[in-house]
Amino acid sequence: MPIPKLFTHLGHVFDRRSRLFWFLFGTGSTGFLGFLDYATGPDIAWSFFFLFPVLITAWFAGRTHGIALSALSAAVWWIADVTSGHLYPHPLVGVWNATTRLGFFLVATWLAAALRNALDREREMARVDFTTGVLNSRAFAGLLDREVERCRRHQRPFSVAYLDLDDFKAVNDAFGHQAGDDLLRVAAETMSRELRGNDVVARLGGDEFAVLLPETDSEGACRTMSRIRDVLLAKLHAQGRPVTVSIGVFTCERDPCDVDEVVRRADALMYHVKRRGKHGIDCATWGGALGPGDVASKEPHNAPANLGLARGGGPPECQS
Repeated sequence: MPIPKLFTHLGHVFDRRSRLFWFLFGTGSTGFLGFLDYATGPDIAWSFFFLFPVLITAWFAGRTHGIALSALSAAVWWIADVTSGHLYPHPLVGVWNATTRLGFFLVATWLAAALRNALDREREMARVDFTTGVLNSRAFAGLLDREVERCRRHQRPFSVAYLDLDDFKAVNDAFGHQAGDDLLRVAAETMSRELRGNDVVARLGGDEFAVLLPETDSEGACRTMSRIRDVLLAKLHAQGRPVTVSIGVFTCERDPCDVDEVVRRADALMYHVKRRGKHGIDCATWGGALGPGDVASKEPHNAPANLGLARGGGPPECQS
């Protein structure tokens, strides 16, 4: 595994640990350092090493836990000094040294926590679409990649829906770009509210959205997205916006191909709806109940279409 990926993987593993775990880890490490300080006597300094548990706790557990561990580290350090035979010319010297160490630890805690918070904010901003508040295409691709791997390992289905707001440009031209942004926000908020907590909504750009539906077969995905389309239409038309919705839904039920291919298939289904006259929903599955490669239109007047999905398996370029 390349070094950058190794560090990224370790970061994810460490972040999954609880704040309590990291506080207990810091407490144990501080206690161990205090014992070493006591056992080796005043001639060997361990002061530098007390900083590491404080920094680790502040980074992974937060500022509050870091402050608590800072106070504990200063106290342990002072107790180890006194019990190991370190003599001070005046009792207040020991108190002064302990207070100075506490101040040093608190500054280190504040800096580590502030840096972590700043990085978390930047990471979150890099994942979120500024206009709508839902995930952006980069974050969606990362989650979809994980879902593809999970499907590949456990043979569990998932579905991806690709949505386009028909005639969105007409809204911008007639009412202005602010009205267009408001419409995008309404669409994003409506989908987020109507979907399950583990479903994912993302804006891919312009007037196009994607929805990831984990643990959802083709029938369930088509039913869900049909309901979403009806709710969206009612909401947008109530605001006087002449917009309809074209949706393509692609379901993987076993051994999916890569992320780009899954999105491309859903995108192709959506554009098939638009070429047919917009305002509809087409669903296809790979290895699912609709029959491998069949596109099932949810509009009774629309004829099914084949988008090149091979019967008896997935797209040729996806087969192993």
